[in-house]
Formats: sequence, C-alpha cells, structure tokens
Amino acid sequence: MYSLIRTQKGPTAIYFENNFYRLQKQNKNGTKRWVCTNRSCSCSLLIKDERLQIVRGQHNHTNEKPSLSIIQTIDNLRQTVCSNVSKPITQIYNEILSTYRQNNGTAELVPMFDMLRSTLYRDRATVLPKLPHSLHRLILPNVFIKNLYNENMLFCDKKRPSRILGFASITAIKQLAESTIWNADGTFKTAPKLFSQSYTIHAHNEFSMKPIVFSALTNKHEKTYSSLLQSLIIYARTNNLILCPTSILIDFELSSFNAFKKAFPNANILFCHFHFAKNIMKHVKKLHLPDELQKESVKRQLANILSLPLLPINKIIAAFHDAADSLVIINRNFQTFVDYVEKTYITSPKFNPVNWNHYNTLSNRPRTNNHVEGYHRYLNSRMTAKPNIWKWIMHIQKDDEQTIIRLEQENKQNRSTKPRKKKNLMHDISLSNLKASYEQNLIDIKEYQRKIRVISYSYINALENNTTNDDND
Repeated sequence: MYSLIRTQKGPTAIYFENNFYRLQKQNKNGTKRWVCTNRSCSCSLLIKDERLQIVRGQHNHTNEKPSLSIIQTIDNLRQTVCSNVSKPITQIYNEILSTYRQNNGTAELVPMFDMLRSTLYRDRATVLPKLPHSLHRLILPNVFIKNLYNENMLFCDKKRPSRILGFASITAIKQLAESTIWNADGTFKTAPKLFSQSYTIHAHNEFSMKPIVFSALTNKHEKTYSSLLQSLIIYARTNNLILCPTSILIDFELSSFNAFKKAFPNANILFCHFHFAKNIMKHVKKLHLPDELQKESVKRQLANILSLPLLPINKIIAAFHDAADSLVIINRNFQTFVDYVEKTYITSPKFNPVNWNHYNTLSNRPRTNNHVEGYHRYLNSRMTAKPNIWKWIMHIQKDDEQTIIRLEQENKQNRSTKPRKKKNLMHDISLSNLKASYEQNLIDIKEYQRKIRVISYSYINALENNTTNDDND
C-alpha cells in the first residue's frame, strides 16, 4: 500500500516501496499517473479512486531518501507548526524529535533543525497575516478581535495620539463588573513588538485573582491610561454593565494612579506594599554598604521602614524618624538614603502616605501585586521577549479562555482554582489578629511594630540578593 506525504516544498507525493513519486498528470478516465521523483528513472504508478492499478518499470537508482517514518514525522512537524502558532517552532521541533526517539529508539536520521528551518518558518508564515512594520499599518483581522468562543474581545483600538489596543471578553468583563477589588500592572518584556508595554487588569473575587483586561500600550502617559479606561467603561456600559471598584492596587506610577482616580473617583487607589519594599531596598543597595547591611541593628531599622505601610497612618511620621535617626547614628552614610525616603514617601505629595498605607484594608484585600507579578513571570516563561502582535493576541486569547474556565470551576465547585500559599495566608491572619489586639489596647504600638517586622524581614531576605532588573522599574 502506498502513502500520501507532503514534500518539503509543499506538493503532495506518494511513498511506495521505499521510493517517492510525484503527480505527472490526471487522465480523462479518472486515473492519475505518478512518476518517480528521480528524473532519470522511468518507473511510474497508475492510480484510480485512491487504488493502485498498475506499477510500470523498474527503478534504475538507489534510494537515498529518508524512511517513511521520518517523512511522516516531518509532515507532522509541519502541520503542528501551522496548527499551534503560539508555540515556538524550536520547541515544537524538540518535542516531536523526543517523541520520535522514544518510539523508534534513535533519532539519528531525523534532519537537524537547521535543515528544516526555512521550510518550517515558511509554513508558519502561511497561516498568519503579514506582520506590520509600523503601527499605522496594523489592521486586526476578525480572528484576532474575538476570543476562542467567538465572543467580542477587542474594546479599544485607538490610533491617535498613540496606538492603544484593549481586549476583554464579554464573559470576563462581567466578572470585572462584579468584582470590587482590582489589581493592575504592566510589563515591558512580553509587550508585543511596536508597543512599549503590556498592561493588565485583574479582578479579585472570593476565590482568587484572574486576568480580565489585556492591553498593548506605546507609552506610560496618563492620557494613554485614561483613554484605555474610558474605553473600558464605555464597553461595559454598552453591555449593560457598571464598573464600580472600591479598591484598586497598582505599582508606584503616578500616571496610572491619576488615570484610575479620574476614571473611578470613589475607588481607593493604593500602591503595592511589595513595590514599596522593592523601591526602598533598591536605594539601600545604591549606598554600597554591604557590611552595614549584614548588621542586625541595620536590618531592624530597615524592617521598621518597610513596615510603615502596615502602621496606623498617624503613627507613620514618628516611626520613620525613629528608624531614620537610628540608621544615621549607626552610619552617617545612611543620611542620603533617609533623605530620599522622607522626600519621596513621607513629606512629598508625590506618593502620599494615604495612598501607600494599608492599615485600614488589612485582611480586607491583597496588599501586594504579587499575583500580577506571578502572572508576568508566567508570561515571561511562556512567551519570547517582544513577541509579534499576532502571537501576543493568541496568547491572551488562551489566557482569557483560562479565566473563563476558572470562573466556571470556582462557581460550580465553590473553591479556589489557585489557592494562596499557606505562608501568605498565615501572614494575613497574623496581621489581622495583631491589628485587632492593638485596637483593643491589648498591645501597644511598639509591640505591634515589633511583630509586624516579621513580614518586612521576609521582604529584606527576598530582595537583598535579588540582582535581576525589574522590567517595571
């Protein structure tokens, strides 16, 4: 029996008794004549209604072409490259190569990747629209404005003054409308080419946090964020939904803060506690005092500063000055650092303590954007840096699908699809209990401050040796 295979250049060929045949002509009587691909050979096949009728001639050459199993593997590889366009081609090659070896015991005769590279990338290009070289030439085909369930997903496509793309499915936006607690943040590493950042909004319900809104932005300007949020509000209203978050947690970025405040004036916009700690520790490292940072007395005062967001707001100034004075007494070189903290977070209106203090919301909502940071790490592990726009959209389509699946599972099973780490849960319970003890006058402010340092010590330990660059800084 013969096998139909696809050649590396595209046309179909026949594999029969270790030789390959190409279609020469189709006769009026319905038969097809296939001739040996070796042009000096006169051997041919006559096929009708997919049945082999006649074999003519004998091959006058040796066959140096790959076996049928390798041909079929290459064909499978090419089909997978076209059907799974969001997965890197090299990853597909390695996975199929591994499967071939497991099934055949060796992969020594499978063509190396470099021999197939141009064919595979040419195949991939046939199923994706031509990539634009500039944003004004970017036109989204219908397949990229809907989610995988054919729901509309594109709610914003602004072209002036800067290009803005915003995506959220109808199902997901309903969850955003039901949620009063949002988290939002951006990342540069996996932003699509021609854009500077990918910005997401996550909704928190009683079970977990989930990505809802996906956007591609060309800058971090307040007008850009405002335009995105206004389009989101209009999109919700068009679908008879009202967005009314009570609490929104973001990174330390004034432009996004101002935009959210204008769009949702009744919401409490808070800066992330963990990003507060990151900013503080980044400036500590700039002092180049590694020996001082190993002293327990220094770590204690740094922990006191990192704990400021957990104190009652009327206790922040006194607690800061106590820690600052102690650091300067230990080493005068800490003066520039404490001046920075005071100017940026204590006395300056740039980042008002009201907007980074979490005391009033302890146990009521997440204090950090760690979930969103985790989502960005997931993106970085699954996507290449600066993917093309089509790959980026296909990825967020899959993420939207996962959000919908998780919502269905949680609503039916009444449990979280992504339970929080036990350590973080214990921290929150401990903070809630400490706050209650302080407000009931069971402990004083010094004891409260001493006990909340545990969380700040964990931040110091996590950030002290972290030398990676944060793409949000």
